[in-house]
Amino acid sequence: MMRRMASHRRCRPHLASFLALSLVFSLTALCSLGRPRDMVSGGGWVRPRRSRHTCPIGLCGGSDTQEQLDAVKPEKKPVDIVAISGQAKGQMYADQMGKYEAMEGQKIDGRICYKHTNRSDYLYFSKEYGGWLVAPSLGNEKCYMFAASECKHPSSISCVWAIWNGTSWNYDKRISVSDCSYKAPYNTKFHYNWDRGIKCTDPPPTPKPISGDQAREIEERLLNMEGSAWNSAGTWEERSVKAWARGRVRELIQGISPIHAGNWNIRIEEVKSVTGEANIIFVRNKRRYGIDLEAKLNVDIDYGSKTIKSTIVCEVNNQNDFPEFRVEWRGTPPNLQISSRVRDEVRKHLIPAIKDQVPKLVEEMAVK
Repeated sequence: MMRRMASHRRCRPHLASFLALSLVFSLTALCSLGRPRDMVSGGGWVRPRRSRHTCPIGLCGGSDTQEQLDAVKPEKKPVDIVAISGQAKGQMYADQMGKYEAMEGQKIDGRICYKHTNRSDYLYFSKEYGGWLVAPSLGNEKCYMFAASECKHPSSISCVWAIWNGTSWNYDKRISVSDCSYKAPYNTKFHYNWDRGIKCTDPPPTPKPISGDQAREIEERLLNMEGSAWNSAGTWEERSVKAWARGRVRELIQGISPIHAGNWNIRIEEVKSVTGEANIIFVRNKRRYGIDLEAKLNVDIDYGSKTIKSTIVCEVNNQNDFPEFRVEWRGTPPNLQISSRVRDEVRKHLIPAIKDQVPKLVEEMAVK
């Protein structure tokens, strides 16, 4: 019996602590909501009873009227979804941040009501308090946040929001309401939204008959025009002929006769490859030619009784009067003196012979 009484005495302090904590949490929950009517002039608000609010003193100009404050943002049409932001995770009203969806057919004092998409919180307008409230239920006298603005849509609110901290109203400039509803892309006769498949509603143009003289005039203009028929305005048009140009350059270089210069004989044994681009460009109904190729060829050079085997890589273009080239050796490279002489002979005789083939290439491109 004594043991049971002792155990009851030991449990009483724990029971008392539990009841005290429950009472504290209940009071905290009751204090987490505030009445907008508590925001009198002494608390930083200048608001006559049941009249239009003005902004908090020191935050939005004090004496400015709400019409002047709402003029900062243009009035917006009602939309389906708005988002409240400004408090991060861990702050007092972080859970109340997020998207609020318009409640179909639900209005208070002529304004649409909004409900949080994930919680039982509401955003609505109260004519009695002259502003927008965020509260746990519609028409609730107590709320989490309050904005003294009578604008028609919450995303047009320009004044500072007030939040209830459990004992008094504080102002938080970070809180804002934005419009995040779907906006249909604008649609004009020159616009087609491929992503959403919204087509122009204008009727297609009606074909108009033309006379015989007009048809002959158009045909003559197309025949005398350089470039494609679609490019009748004569703007930039580029036509690639690189496949043909590479093969033709190979043939032209391979046809170069052996070069005899004193004790030096230069013979092209093989054109290994031709790479690069060749284009016919039409600008303002005029042809221009862009050739930027590179040829790689095996060349045997006889000097006296010696034969030097080399690979020459050179530019073939119509922009550079002095094409660049390099010499690579096949087999054992010659000494420095002979190497220098070989490069000089290639520069003096072989490269000009290759460059002489470019006008022939351009002449053939002109008839393509």
